[in-house]
Amino acid sequence: MKLSEVPNKNMRVKVSTFNQGYSQKIIERLRNLGIVENKTISILHSLPFGGPVVVHVGCCVFSLSREVAQWVEIEPEASH
Repeated sequence: MKLSEVPNKNMRVKVSTFNQGYSQKIIERLRNLGIVENKTISILHSLPFGGPVVVHVGCCVFSLSREVAQWVEIEPEASH
């Protein structure tokens, strides 16, 4: 599933990979923000009408455009 396709808010997911073909500068920036493969992040909001996806990574909150979020592949966090 793509980060841009999350169905709801207050959801914990694991970043699985970045889609190929996207700007390496954007992927590098996401990694610098802490959005890296195998990292668990929290989705705080997925705003309607093509609005941004708001995520909590570490101690920071970021708003990602749908354009950027579509290149981040995620999977549900495994329940313990």
